[in-house]
Amino acid sequence: MELRRKRFITLLEAISAAMFAVVIVITFAQVVLRYAFKAPMFWAEELARYLFIWMSFTGATVAVALQAHTRIGFFVGLLPRPLQKAVSVLVNLLCIAFLGIVGVKGLSIVRLALTNRSPALGVPLGLVYLALPVNAAIMIGYLLVQIAHTMRPASGVLEYVRSVGQQQELNKQ
Repeated sequence: MELRRKRFITLLEAISAAMFAVVIVITFAQVVLRYAFKAPMFWAEELARYLFIWMSFTGATVAVALQAHTRIGFFVGLLPRPLQKAVSVLVNLLCIAFLGIVGVKGLSIVRLALTNRSPALGVPLGLVYLALPVNAAIMIGYLLVQIAHTMRPASGVLEYVRSVGQQQELNKQ
C-alpha cells in the first residue's frame, strides 16, 4: 500500500512538473513571437492559465499527501501526545469538511460550465473547473489515510499509556 501511495504521489508530482514546463515554454514562445516577430499565438495565454490552475491544485494535493502544508505545530507540540493526536484528527476532519464543500460546489460549477467554451481554445470550461472536485476528492482520500494512521493503536493512546506505565515502573525502582 505504501509503495502505491508513493508512486501515486510521484505521478502527481510529475504531472505538475510537466504542466509547469509547458507553461514556461508556451509563455516564453508567446513573448518571443509577440515582440520579436509580431505574430502572437492567440491561444497561448489561455492554455497557460488553464494549465496553471490545474498545476496549482495538483501541487496542493501533493502537499496534502506529503503533509507539507504550513501548520502551527509549536503550541500543539506542547500538548501531551494523545491530545496532539486528537488535534491532528480534528484538523484533518475540518479540512475534509472544507474540501467536501469545495468538491460539491466545484461539481456544480463544472456542470454549469460544461456548455461554455473557452474563447481561444474552444474547450469546455467545465474541464478547467474539474480541477476543484478532482483534487478535492484526492486530498480527502489522503486526509482519511492520515486519520487512519493517526488512530492506529500503536501510534496513539495505547503508546502513551504504555510509556506512562513504564515511567511509573521506573519511578518505583
